[in-house]
Amino acid sequence: MDATDLNEPNATLAAAVAVGANDVDFGAIEWLGDDDWFAYAGVGSGMLELKVYDLDLGIAMQVFPSSPLESPFVVQGSIAGASVGLVPGDAFRVYSANGRAGPSVSSRYRITTTVP
Repeated sequence: MDATDLNEPNATLAAAVAVGANDVDFGAIEWLGDDDWFAYAGVGSGMLELKVYDLDLGIAMQVFPSSPLESPFVVQGSIAGASVGLVPGDAFRVYSANGRAGPSVSSRYRITTTVP
């Protein structure tokens, strides 16, 4: 079955979907091992938010800061939305920390960038 996530294929950093400042994008973890990569291509620093629609899937976001002085870190998705700082060049990967997947209606998520 074809994915309904319109960003596919974006399963590697090389295939990351570019997101800009004040952007909203949606994705879904539709099969086991599905990883969705994004890269912030906007100008200016701001916030990155991950909102999930089903907590049972354990959808999380691993952030890869553009600064070599910072280590990658993980943010667990939440229904209310979980936010982290964002600077140009940051990359992030959305995946299921529980090793689960599902149809797009339940495995979907939303990422939002907010830059003043």
